Amino acid sequence: MKKWITAVAASGICVSLTPSVAQADPPPMTPAYAYDCGHKSIRPAEIVITCADANNEVVDIDWSVWSTETALGRGVWTINPCIPYCAVVPSSKWKRTPVSVVLTERQDDGFMLMVLTDGSGRNTVVNLRDIAQA
Repeated sequence: MKKWITAVAASGICVSLTPSVAQADPPPMTPAYAYDCGHKSIRPAEIVITCADANNEVVDIDWSVWSTETALGRGVWTINPCIPYCAVVPSSKWKRTPVSVVLTERQDDGFMLMVLTDGSGRNTVVNLRDIAQA
């Protein structure tokens, strides 16, 4: 017996005497949600940024990627200029800007950050934590 142990040790073979335990795969992550004034949805067509009056929102969103970690799409950012005041401005006078939309920074079950990039490359960052609690 002693010679066999010496031969195994000299050959560089490693033998484990402990039983192996199968590792369970981690549960798959559920899809992340976008928050829109207290509502959560997957691949929403619009996201309202100002919940009190909806005078600032991204509409007509077409999502090209929606994963557990990020979402990418294109849409139109619409803003009511509120001149002379918000209630009297027809929607035809709202500022409409085509943008790319990136949702990221997943926390729990939803994205917490939205980045809007216009045609000139200017980024606007929107904290969705505020929208989630509206």
